[in-house]
Amino acid sequence: MAYVTGKHSTYYGPSMTFLRAGSVCNENVTVLWIEGSYYFIEYNISGGLKKRAYVKSNAIPSPGTIPSKTWRTTCDRYILSEGDVYTCQASSYSSHNTRGKKICTIAKGTRVTYFSTEKPNGWAFIEFEYLNMQKVRGYYWAGYMGSSKPYLSTDDFRSYKQYDYIPAGYPMAGYSLSQGFNDKTTRRKGHLGYDIIGGTEARAIHKGTVVDIRTQYSQHDGVGKAVVLEHEINGEIFYSNYLHLRSIGVEKGDIVYKNQRVGTIGDTGSEPAVHLHLAVYSDHPLIIISGYCSGGKFHPYTFEETCKISTYTSGKYPLYFYGSTESDYEKKYPRCKGLRYYDPYGVISTEARLISEYRNTLM
Repeated sequence: MAYVTGKHSTYYGPSMTFLRAGSVCNENVTVLWIEGSYYFIEYNISGGLKKRAYVKSNAIPSPGTIPSKTWRTTCDRYILSEGDVYTCQASSYSSHNTRGKKICTIAKGTRVTYFSTEKPNGWAFIEFEYLNMQKVRGYYWAGYMGSSKPYLSTDDFRSYKQYDYIPAGYPMAGYSLSQGFNDKTTRRKGHLGYDIIGGTEARAIHKGTVVDIRTQYSQHDGVGKAVVLEHEINGEIFYSNYLHLRSIGVEKGDIVYKNQRVGTIGDTGSEPAVHLHLAVYSDHPLIIISGYCSGGKFHPYTFEETCKISTYTSGKYPLYFYGSTESDYEKKYPRCKGLRYYDPYGVISTEARLISEYRNTLM
């Protein structure tokens, strides 16, 4: 047992370039190893949980004899099943780690670095990027990792909802949602994209070309400053749309890459709250998108009217997508003024296979 003197920041890695984990202040900790000029420590937090993080070595004036850690073997691994990453390992696997604090959720198919000499109780010590593309180290169940990237299909798709955090492995990972896609947890149904908060930068969901930029807008148009990207993946063309931007960081015709900043999140247009409305759709690059099939100049029908949602019986509320008939519900895509919409992170998680597979159901 060692003692931290004063208040010091902790990090999910052995430098200040890693994501900040919190702080420790005048408390007893267990020092597991020294790595460079940082100690890897374990300490108790609220809820009976333990937490592991890195702290500068000057935080502990007299640590005693501490083993030095040098990683001689690392390798790439892929996440085979979406799950949670923790600061500590549990004694054995369980769907909820009762020992360590949860850091975040990590998406299926995410490539991580695995430190192969550190696998206590079957929990792998891994490194990956999370909030603002900062690196994080934590523990993930080794049985849910593999040496090759898994095939991702529509069966792996999950739609994220209000209060969820975007998982590691996706652009804008660590940001949270004030409203999801077709989010029945909120009062405004028929939402055709994600309302993203908890971050400052709007980032491209895939490599693409800037095909439209909107800087002029009226106060009540529901769009504000906007960027539209065109993507081609697996032979499919689709568009991603970033609304309510405070500022725009790209120009029309630019090639942008996955996770590249396209602007800053703002509140322009008729929305008073700072957020990014992200929509993904096919068929039209330049149409003005409001994000809802609501009445008005650009969308002549309400989405609920188009969907005839009242005809669905209890227990058959569409989980991810709306449609205009029971058959359309099975096809899993919504339509609004000639556009086909897709869950933004459904498309990302499957590398655009969703669009191909859903279109095949229409033939």
